[in-house]
Amino acid sequence: MSLDKKLTVEEIAREGGVGGGPECYSGRGATLSDLNSKKLERIYSLIENNRGREAAENFVQMVEEIPVLSATDFLISLSALERNGWKYDIEEVKSDAVVGIVVRKNEDGSYNGLHGGLSVVSALSKGNRDDTLAIRRQFLINHKRKINPRVFYDSSRIPRGYEF
Repeated sequence: MSLDKKLTVEEIAREGGVGGGPECYSGRGATLSDLNSKKLERIYSLIENNRGREAAENFVQMVEEIPVLSATDFLISLSALERNGWKYDIEEVKSDAVVGIVVRKNEDGSYNGLHGGLSVVSALSKGNRDDTLAIRRQFLINHKRKINPRVFYDSSRIPRGYEF
């Protein structure tokens, strides 16, 4: 890669530890194994180095305002942020995934029924897991943002090294 070539949003996500596209995480809910503050921090740094400080700050705002921070919703919103010129606008930069489910398309453009069915079953079996607060808490503290505790949080799922 030449020094003047900027990373694509897919490369930024992959290097940040959240690669494979939103359909790879479909139906899994917001889990710390898919997304966490360390991954968000790496992605922030990649955006800052490749797209500038303003783009990185818009990324922080996006992370702060996503209601459920599943990897599916995150990747869809991140791609929308890039399409919107790295400017955050809640109406332009939001996931259209219904409860974190994205259905992969076949080569002919039709939806893959098997993938869709598996995503729905996965979403139902996970019980709508939502570790959103734990995912973004340390990242928002690092960027001097308020923590909005509007999300119910199960303290038994606090990973080691995170403090309240």
